[in-house]
Amino acid sequence: MDLELAGLIALLFLSYVLPFTLGLTGALHLDECPQQPYIPIYLGVGGLLAVAAQLPYLKCCERRTDERPALRSLLKVYKALIFLVLFGWFITGSVWVYSIYPPNYDSSGTVYCAKTLYLVAFWFTNICYIFIAMGLAFGLYFYLKNGCDLNICSFFRSRSYTPLT
Repeated sequence: MDLELAGLIALLFLSYVLPFTLGLTGALHLDECPQQPYIPIYLGVGGLLAVAAQLPYLKCCERRTDERPALRSLLKVYKALIFLVLFGWFITGSVWVYSIYPPNYDSSGTVYCAKTLYLVAFWFTNICYIFIAMGLAFGLYFYLKNGCDLNICSFFRSRSYTPLT
């Protein structure tokens, strides 16, 4: 398998399939966590927000903003706002998930949380924190490796994408 194709499949999975699955898990288990009723909402809304965050990166959106600076500026504002909302939602969801650890999985009582729902939320949150830590570690490594001479503005420039051939 071509390495570029494998990367594209992984990117599509992380960008669209995983958030959709999280949203679906939250929707299917909406009333199955009386111990912390916000966990299914965290997954459902988080999945929708993650998909909404990917919309500006579609090729059709980028092509329409090439010669329209006002639309390009509006798209940048949208990206910044959706990032801030996602970040706040992630922190809030982390509080909800970790506040009941370990949950009661026994559904015979009135205070419980469905095992599938909680484990999906718990491990998704943990994996996000692991990736954040790895990103910070790699960022610090490359910052120090390049003699602390990185231009932060270069990360926010628009990138030109080449289609797969």
